[in-house]
Amino acid sequence: MELGLIITGIAFIIMMSILYMDAHGDVKDYREEVRKQQKLIGRLNSDNEDLRFELSELKKDNTLKDTAATWAITHELIGDALKFNGYVIEEKVESGYVFKVDGDRYIIFYRKIPFLQLRITFSLNDEWNLELMKQAVALSNPNIFMAKASVDIEDRSFTAYIDIYEPTYGHLRDCLPSYLKAIDAARIDALEAYHKLLDESKQRQEDAALYRHVLTEKAAKSNNPS
Repeated sequence: MELGLIITGIAFIIMMSILYMDAHGDVKDYREEVRKQQKLIGRLNSDNEDLRFELSELKKDNTLKDTAATWAITHELIGDALKFNGYVIEEKVESGYVFKVDGDRYIIFYRKIPFLQLRITFSLNDEWNLELMKQAVALSNPNIFMAKASVDIEDRSFTAYIDIYEPTYGHLRDCLPSYLKAIDAARIDALEAYHKLLDESKQRQEDAALYRHVLTEKAAKSNNPS
């Protein structure tokens, strides 16, 4: 009984307070503020729904990527892996793709999937000493991990390449940049070895020429004593 009286009293006080505030215009302002807050809450709820949807789509996308990473490699997925890394496919050749990276043209061959080969080839004009290049390749190959270099005397060409085993799309996609770095390292190391051998060869030729000149002068003096 007493609790009921207390509740009734509190309700009476609240009612009188509202009537008092209404008389002074405060309730009107209060109701307007409530409406504003309700609109704000509505916008926030809408934004939250949008965020939930975006998060859901992101989770789906990540799940798809994780699934794609385990796909068995095919020649179509090799092309996708190249595009994923931003490499420009110039043409499709027999069992391979020609693609461009920073101005250089590489080829990836897939004759025996999942065994692949990445390579870059340069023509060597008459200014190149092919015998010295062969020596340079023989010197540099043991120093390079994974990638190797070779020289074709008949075609007058130099090739840096890497043979790889790639059973899944995800691994090829993620490792392509490292493979290209290995190929570039093989190319650079072979060229550095070549230029070193070339400098040594030129020095030997100069020394030989100088030696022949000295011998010629000595012979001339011995034939013409004065």
